[in-house]
Amino acid sequence: MAPRPLWRAVVPCVTTILVTGVVGVPSAHAATEHEAEDATISQGVVESNHAGFTGRGFVNYDNLAGSHVEWTVPGATAGPADLAFRFANGTPDNRPMSVTVNGVAVAANQAFNSTNGWTNWQTATIRANVPAGELKVRATATTANGGPNVDKLIVSPANSSVPDPGAVTTLTSGVDVPWGLAFLPDGSALFAERNTFNIHRLTESGQRTLAGKMNQAVGTGGEGGLLGLEVAPTFAQDHWVYVYHTASEGNRVIRIKYENDQLVQSTYQILVQGIGKSQYHNGGRLRFGPDGKLYVSSGDAQNASQAQNNSSLNGKILRINADGTIPADNPFGNAVWSKGHRNPQGLDFDSQGRLWAAEFGNTIMDEVNLITRGGNYGWPNCEGTSGSCGGFTAPKRTWPTNQASPSGLTTIKDHVFVATTVGQRVYRMRIDAASNLVDQQQYFQGTYNRLRTVEVDQQGDIWLTTTTDKDGQANNDRILHVDIA
Repeated sequence: MAPRPLWRAVVPCVTTILVTGVVGVPSAHAATEHEAEDATISQGVVESNHAGFTGRGFVNYDNLAGSHVEWTVPGATAGPADLAFRFANGTPDNRPMSVTVNGVAVAANQAFNSTNGWTNWQTATIRANVPAGELKVRATATTANGGPNVDKLIVSPANSSVPDPGAVTTLTSGVDVPWGLAFLPDGSALFAERNTFNIHRLTESGQRTLAGKMNQAVGTGGEGGLLGLEVAPTFAQDHWVYVYHTASEGNRVIRIKYENDQLVQSTYQILVQGIGKSQYHNGGRLRFGPDGKLYVSSGDAQNASQAQNNSSLNGKILRINADGTIPADNPFGNAVWSKGHRNPQGLDFDSQGRLWAAEFGNTIMDEVNLITRGGNYGWPNCEGTSGSCGGFTAPKRTWPTNQASPSGLTTIKDHVFVATTVGQRVYRMRIDAASNLVDQQQYFQGTYNRLRTVEVDQQGDIWLTTTTDKDGQANNDRILHVDIA
């Protein structure tokens, strides 16, 4: 199983600690993890005062250029390798570092951007050609601010960098259109049933318990209801779960606390209203970004002109603060982040913190887009690459609508996975150096019927939901576990 890439005021430190150690032996088929507290540390200190680290602690770099951590990695295989640094940066500023392997620079100024809190851990990954044998991997702060807090180094040989789906098992069955799915810190997941408005907790062993019902949710006789779920990055401290659901007046984004295995109904808070609803095209996906903001996909609610209206929340990717307020750097002074979307239902970020979105087309093309601040993706003037597309941001991948109708999207090691409804398959594509989606592969075509949501658990495996919502029968869906090699 592949590891899932994870997305202090600062007190100057004058202590120098030298701690040496080695951990693990990389092979041609496995990643190895090397804790920062077991490395050689110059001008830094081992601490454990911010939650979420692995091992015994993390390294707090001194606030000066030249402070560094050096790991000794034995038994490496010659060739391309991914060097993934797990870190946290609670300041608003980038804390870049240079990275060398055996004294040779492999990254001159690698960004370690803000993670919006010292307990929000992410990874920054560098691809480097490494020699065989022992490696000395050093990460050195290049500014007077020092480096970020560093938890560990993960070394992965290149041939473990392609996430290949393997064995499939059923985690649970007898569920009804499982739509939103998000993981809790303990590795279990919450999932939402679109039509029953129930949220359940599901463990990796397949134990399912009812967490509660969203009493304010309503259906639309089509694609509305209880849709996206997201767990707050700060869940361990505040217990917030975020929900996108259809309500009496339209679609809403709300948050509610999950405590003692139950939704706490008295904590229900509306964060966003005014997203129009319709029988179809309600969007509904939620995803926290590496900037700590919540991103929301909204459909055009079968009113295509709203996608180009900056004042409308429909046909957009929205971006809000965790408390529902509007970030000061949003492009239009409201929740809108990008526009010109028809019915986007998949969102996730890659290792560089870039947002990818999967979107239902009309009758010609479905698409995957690389989302940028203020970007205009063309609908209704342009569908995929068809129509009057001049001046709009082009998609990175399109399919005929009968081969896709994409809903969920997730990324693993800079490969994009998309679950499709009409296409009844999962697509996998690699993000290349030019930010294009290449090397497309297909999996499970027709095997599990319509597919809705694809998410990656903490072990790097996929949870995949079916969505047999067109057969008129309730409670005949499954949540599947897919091993990723």
